[in-house]
Amino acid sequence: MRLLIYPSPAMGHLFPIVPVALELQRRGHDVFIRTYSKAIPLVRAAGLKAGETDPRIGKVENDDYTGSSSGEALARGVATFVRRAPLEQDDLRSVMAQTTCLRRGLA
Repeated sequence: MRLLIYPSPAMGHLFPIVPVALELQRRGHDVFIRTYSKAIPLVRAAGLKAGETDPRIGKVENDDYTGSSSGEALARGVATFVRRAPLEQDDLRSVMAQTTCLRRGLA
């Protein structure tokens, strides 16, 4: 089975999933991680295939740590995800289309 892993562009979101991805790969699955450019060498060094997300996604910085309360931090985090969503939607559609074309031998 071909699997695409598409975490949020942050080390704290990416690296908890790497052991799961490695286990899936060990069990015979074709695993591909789409992530931000700085993390690609680290993912590949772990033994996984990786490609870059749209660089604009990572430029939408998460400033949840600047919240003066847990509620404000949560609101800031959610606002970041909302700002990234249109970019991530287009990027995810793009990689899915590429994967489908590759599977069908169209690219």
